[in-house]
Amino acid sequence: MDYFEWYLPKEKKLSYDFNTENFKLTSDESENIKYWLKIKSNKNYILPTILKISNRIHLDFIGWDNEEFFDVLVCKNKTS
Repeated sequence: MDYFEWYLPKEKKLSYDFNTENFKLTSDESENIKYWLKIKSNKNYILPTILKISNRIHLDFIGWDNEEFFDVLVCKNKTS
């Protein structure tokens, strides 16, 4: 998780919405997360609240502008 802190503004934090004990991000997922964090940190862009990273996970920016929630959540996608 600390790895992604480099790509966030100082006052923002990334958290996981699930137990990460047996979970490992793929290199593509890591690259996508870095990319979207850099874009979101740039005030020139407006992004949707939920961004799909892969078939397994998505980013949730619901708390980016709301201090009641985590700034950025990495969440597992629901499977049907």
